[in-house]
Amino acid sequence: MPPLTIYLAKLVGLYCIIVAFAMSANKQRALKTVNEWVRSPPLMMLTSVITIALGLALVIGHNVWRGGALPITVTIVGWLTLIKV
Repeated sequence: MPPLTIYLAKLVGLYCIIVAFAMSANKQRALKTVNEWVRSPPLMMLTSVITIALGLALVIGHNVWRGGALPITVTIVGWLTLIKV
């Protein structure tokens, strides 16, 4: 398995775990923050720009559709990140 696939899988996985843990540690504050964020057009625009950049980086750097479940999963996460905006 290519080192890039392993690195990206660890990066995305740890990011998701850390964010989920942080949000669940203080659920009320997380919900309030997300609600206020969604109501702010400038923050939504900034989030969209950053999300597009991250999605493009994943798709351009790792567009692998064979080699097992992990490389395909990393590629799908990249495409979902890019097109969800």
